[in-house]
Amino acid sequence: ATTEIYTLSLHDALPIFTTIHSLISLQTLNGHASEECAMAARSIQNQIAAYANLYAMMHESGTAQSVDLAKYVGAITEQLMFSFDNSALDVSHAMDMESCSVNHKAASSLGLMINEVLTNVFKHAFAGLQSGRLSVSGRSGGNEYVICIADDGLGCSPEVYTKRQGNFGTMMIQQIGRASCRERV
Repeated sequence: ATTEIYTLSLHDALPIFTTIHSLISLQTLNGHASEECAMAARSIQNQIAAYANLYAMMHESGTAQSVDLAKYVGAITEQLMFSFDNSALDVSHAMDMESCSVNHKAASSLGLMINEVLTNVFKHAFAGLQSGRLSVSGRSGGNEYVICIADDGLGCSPEVYTKRQGNFGTMMIQQIGRASCRERV
């Protein structure tokens, strides 16, 4: 038996991501979704946008082998700033990412984790505040690259990061991080 595997080309992927993103937007714009459902849909849209940005950057570079991490994280941050734009909240942000080329697998994993961390910042850190500051930086040191995401928001208890159940976003970040370390992306 012959198995055919369809590989999604960079050229084909972008319209598909755009279509999925638009369909989710249409479903949440009708005004019938609860705030919780709308927030979940926004989170999914931002994850799709992160993948679309990754594919766009691979397409622009002409290779699926590597992506400039600084440019990719910048695109994710800008997308989330736009997505969570709120006239009642003034968030300033600073990007200070040292250029670093990573393979597409590492970029994909890091993109999902960074997307989730930044989503949590916009959803929780600035809740009820009128303004805030967000900083995203990245530095290489030896054979590692350290990304630091900081904000001047409300903060959260240390239990959020250590409990095993409940917080989906934190569990997702930990799971992707463990898998990425095992694979040495």
